[in-house]
Amino acid sequence: MFLRAPFGLLLLALTSACGSRTKPFIEELPPCLSNADCQDGIACNGEEVCREGRCRASEAIACDDGDPCTEDFCDEEAGGACSFEPLPLVDADGDGFFEAGLCGDDCDDTRADVFPGSSESCNGLDDDCDLRVDEGADYEPSGMESRLTNSLPPSSRGAPVWSPQTETWGVTFSDGSSSGTSAFFVQLAPDGTPIASATELTPALGDAFAPRMVWGNEEYAVAWEDRRDRVWEIYFNRLTAEGEKLGPDVRITRTDDWSINPDVLFTGGEFVVAWQDWRHRTFAPDNFEIYLAFLDTEGAMIGSEIRLTDDRAASESPRMAMGENEIGITFLDTREGEPAVFFMRVSLLGEVLQEPVRVSPGGTSAVFPTIAFFEGAYALTWQQETVRGDMDILGALVESGTPGMPITLVGGESWSRAPEILVSGESVLVVYGDDRVGFFDIWFSRFDGRFSRLGTDTRASFGGSDSLSPAIGIGGGNIGVVFEDLRDENWENYFTTLGCVGL
Repeated sequence: MFLRAPFGLLLLALTSACGSRTKPFIEELPPCLSNADCQDGIACNGEEVCREGRCRASEAIACDDGDPCTEDFCDEEAGGACSFEPLPLVDADGDGFFEAGLCGDDCDDTRADVFPGSSESCNGLDDDCDLRVDEGADYEPSGMESRLTNSLPPSSRGAPVWSPQTETWGVTFSDGSSSGTSAFFVQLAPDGTPIASATELTPALGDAFAPRMVWGNEEYAVAWEDRRDRVWEIYFNRLTAEGEKLGPDVRITRTDDWSINPDVLFTGGEFVVAWQDWRHRTFAPDNFEIYLAFLDTEGAMIGSEIRLTDDRAASESPRMAMGENEIGITFLDTREGEPAVFFMRVSLLGEVLQEPVRVSPGGTSAVFPTIAFFEGAYALTWQQETVRGDMDILGALVESGTPGMPITLVGGESWSRAPEILVSGESVLVVYGDDRVGFFDIWFSRFDGRFSRLGTDTRASFGGSDSLSPAIGIGGGNIGVVFEDLRDENWENYFTTLGCVGL
């Protein structure tokens, strides 16, 4: 309910507040012999009473029907009766459901096909307003693969990210250029066809690698490692959906040693960049630590860098996921011997909410940790060495900060490498490289929120040679996959889609 004070009360409050030393209005009434001597003719401020020869105010009439969708007030013209008037409701798209947050439950009042009870379809939207997207969907490979790079130096992938503004893909990657190795951006149609030539993001002298990207409110944000200033530093910028920079590059780190392997996240109000930093190796040769920085929506740094880990071991390869008003971070760490997957939680102010805990099993090494948030838990996947000497894909859930038992998601006699994880509808999608057909191809597997398998493993690349290191994003109802491929006897970047089916 929305409570409104009656006009008479507002008038009394205004007249009583004139001058800092003015006494309350009721104290100015003359002495009284009975209650009738004290009445001010205003019903909504309560009945005045005569007590000990002076007029005293009683409590004003309180109107509250407990309904958040009414405006509650005392009606002076009705003799002090309570009135409960419905608040105005908005149905901008004319679908019969009112805007959420204004006593309605339409989660998108700009689309007439989105409302509670609508049918879910393969479009990347929450059609039925149940806070889930494309639930019940399955995916199948499109079979269409677009080559994004064509240079002699090896190319490395960055990330495919969907722009809801233009309904196109944006992809970042590293590739050879006149200045060495640069970070690039290319805009793709929904099927992966390049719309224009790739844009070089880092034309300055000095190599640039590992461009990670995320969509903000109306633009992309990208973070990468760059050594234009002699040593590897972390840089940041914002891009339009077409890849145009929205300002000068922002240098996040300023150290005398390496800062590499960034990840970038959007909280809904700020950008967050995490990376591994070598500024502490004077104390231990491999002493990488995990750092964090916040930037506002204009790309300006908020405060200073925040150090998250502090031990003499190597802490590397951070990846982030947005939780419930917090950030979950996974990374590799050698504090207990072999490289292992660790997890920690950080507030939206950068405060450590949970110290690092180990997630991966002991005895063999882990690498390539990834993370997503699904149904109140963090879902982690990674590549784990087996006692046989090959590699499996393992996963684990972290609920209330407690890691669950690691589960083998993809195993067997083949090698499975470099997983990426993504949540879609009611399922968790894991994409990875696997050599079960004699060479590495891109494969994907679906699981429910408890990592129980849904369906069978599906092959997604068909180049006839090694395909590795997938990066994935969701948009337009489909999954975009960027991967590195050796079919042309040089590592190049390719893009393909996994099409949504079953809805």
